[in-house]
Amino acid sequence: MARDVSDDTKKTLGETIRQLRQDRLWSQAELAHLIGTTPVSVGRWEKNLTRPSLHFQQQLCEVFGKSPRELGFVPQAEHEEDSQSTGQLQQAGPDCPEQSLIHQRATHTLPLLVSVSPASLPHARNTAFWQRRNLLFVMTCLSLFLLFSMLFWYARQDVLSSTSHPSSCQTPSSYESPATIYTQVLCHHAQFSSALNRQDELQWDENEQCSFQQGAYHVLLPPTEYVAECFAHAASFGPNFALQVDITILKGYSGGLVFRAEGPSSNWDVINSRIPIDIWGQYNFYLASTNESCHLTKDPIAPTYCHSPHGTITYGTGVTNTMTVVALGPQVYLYVNGFFIDHTQVPNSSALTGFVGVFANGSHSPGDVAFRHFQAWNL
Repeated sequence: MARDVSDDTKKTLGETIRQLRQDRLWSQAELAHLIGTTPVSVGRWEKNLTRPSLHFQQQLCEVFGKSPRELGFVPQAEHEEDSQSTGQLQQAGPDCPEQSLIHQRATHTLPLLVSVSPASLPHARNTAFWQRRNLLFVMTCLSLFLLFSMLFWYARQDVLSSTSHPSSCQTPSSYESPATIYTQVLCHHAQFSSALNRQDELQWDENEQCSFQQGAYHVLLPPTEYVAECFAHAASFGPNFALQVDITILKGYSGGLVFRAEGPSSNWDVINSRIPIDIWGQYNFYLASTNESCHLTKDPIAPTYCHSPHGTITYGTGVTNTMTVVALGPQVYLYVNGFFIDHTQVPNSSALTGFVGVFANGSHSPGDVAFRHFQAWNL
């Protein structure tokens, strides 16, 4: 419980502030925080080195719940004189109503007159000036921040609209360079896009050889088989389309994309096209069930034994390659990891539309190829 310091008339202003602060178990820093000043200023007040300004006199009165006279902001002589006059007026009683009214007015206005003493006015004006200046600085910074935020947002919207608007994407053509074709394909929004971590709208096969597990679509090849294929049943693609998927060969020799199949079936009688990439960084065109020659082969004796240029196909097991196939009519283009690899042409009179899928090859050894992030475009 804070004691009333008004009874202790011998205390100085600094001692009064220190006593009230200690009675409330506050540190100088805590008191400074409550009234918006620094612990150094509080310490100087308590040592009677300086006197609080008008602003902080009011703050101290509010935080301690005391009047200016109780805190010692009113000189003691004036306090005693005021007390004597108050006693005299009380003794006068009802016979002196005018004198009582004058005293009441003087009593109510006395703190105000003392509070705005000339000594405190310069400091009060300086405080108000810096407060207004700080407020103006904060408002200016906030206005500039809002302005730049709006400009950035509008600029970003313009960029997004210019890059995502379908009319800005050209239709790929076999007359363009392979690099241009790849850029034009990726400019278009994929008709189908799936992480291949669970069943999706393409309705993939799910059986002993085709399953979703560990966040990917796995094609499992038993040792009794040469190849295992898994198809999407929802739609066929062609004659102009693009497929893209991430391939990770975990077991076996190779894996890749199947397209232009007559039906979503792994029946060997079904004519389809496959392009594999293998663990040695090689690839192959098997189009309409026929091996097609590579244009970038390093083996003239075996024209269908294809080597990737400049190591663009990452070789080994457990590594991931992003494989992209673009078919524009009879022309078929292969890209791996964003680089053009090779292109060739399907045999005459072969089907240009059909179902798509993925496959694993193990050459009569166990195989496991994981596929992720499948995308398909009808161009």
